[in-house]
Amino acid sequence: MMRSRCANATRRMLQFFVLIPIVRWFCHPLTVRGRCRLPAGAAIYIANHASHADTAALIAALPRRIRRRFAPAAAQDYFFATRGTGAATSLLTGAFPFPRSGNEGLNRAKDLLDRGTSVLLFPEGTRSRNGGMASFKCGVGKLAAYGYPVVPVGIAGTSDVLAPGTTLPRRGSVAIAFGDAIHFSHDDRPDAIASQLGQGVAKLRDGAFKARGPRRRSAHEVARDVASSRACLILAFSWGVAEAVAFPVVPDFAVALLALAVPRRFWKLALAAVCGSVAGGVIASDLGSIFGVAPVAHLPLVTPRMSAAAAGWLNQSHGWALWHQVAFGVPYKAFAWQASARGTGVVSLAAATFLVRGLRMLAVGALLALLGRVLRRVLPRIYGAFVIVFSIGFAIGLAHVVTRWS
Repeated sequence: MMRSRCANATRRMLQFFVLIPIVRWFCHPLTVRGRCRLPAGAAIYIANHASHADTAALIAALPRRIRRRFAPAAAQDYFFATRGTGAATSLLTGAFPFPRSGNEGLNRAKDLLDRGTSVLLFPEGTRSRNGGMASFKCGVGKLAAYGYPVVPVGIAGTSDVLAPGTTLPRRGSVAIAFGDAIHFSHDDRPDAIASQLGQGVAKLRDGAFKARGPRRRSAHEVARDVASSRACLILAFSWGVAEAVAFPVVPDFAVALLALAVPRRFWKLALAAVCGSVAGGVIASDLGSIFGVAPVAHLPLVTPRMSAAAAGWLNQSHGWALWHQVAFGVPYKAFAWQASARGTGVVSLAAATFLVRGLRMLAVGALLALLGRVLRRVLPRIYGAFVIVFSIGFAIGLAHVVTRWS
């Protein structure tokens, strides 16, 4: 255990600059109740256990005066299995190794209490896998019988942030409720103490769930529900129509992100989007024959060079000029608006659009669907970050194309 002055100073810096900011990012919002009632001196904190995020969330919820002298118990066979993991765990959280059997863990906790350091115990012994609470082991009763104040703590929501069996956290709301300190004596039976504390923690846990409110839905859950709905096909179709006429963002963008969330829907999304492109292309072609090609220069992100290049390719290849659109990034609308004026019939434009754009959208959807299946275990936790990175990459690519054709 790292308890030297240097280790304590390093721990305080790591918690302040690293651990607590990370906790407050993932445990958002972090609701804390009863913090003002915590005892000033060394105390035994006991809490329900649902996640490896419990300790970090509780550390972030404690006032600094208590956090400075605070030591959570950590399973010796897990967190202290090697010197490296043990040193990292102790340095970051101040944890001490607690064997799963015998009295050595209790003796270490008693020694820390005697030296003025509060300890955190999870009397269930292991994390809950079913959302309930297991009975408290009587070891906590033995420690409480020494007379130190015992603070029951109810934690709710950490299993959504870091569920058992997972390694990557995701954002979720967490609530922590501190109860009033309780004192016991040597005359109290350890099993009775454990039972009383278990009931108290269970009530605090229920209160924490109420304070936490409804669980915040992740970006992946929202995208999954949207992609699975019938309205999503209408959205993909409408996006295809809008982009073919004037909208600057290709429907492939939506198809890719939704196919990533629900891989089995990629071909329906791609088909709806390309049908929208066909309909939008016909509309734009008709508008071009009515108003002429002059409006093309005023369409979003369509430069004069793009318009001129599209006109030249249409003169040469008519509807099949769309292969150049795929290769050089010239917006589809620059072709559709000029198709009629360049002698490309509606049927030829529609057929080329369905084939050329359909193949591209199916390829994009299939690629992201495959990625979604490969990442299915971690995708719920990284989907939001992936959307941000993907959007930034798409914006950079779009800016590059526009700049090149300016």
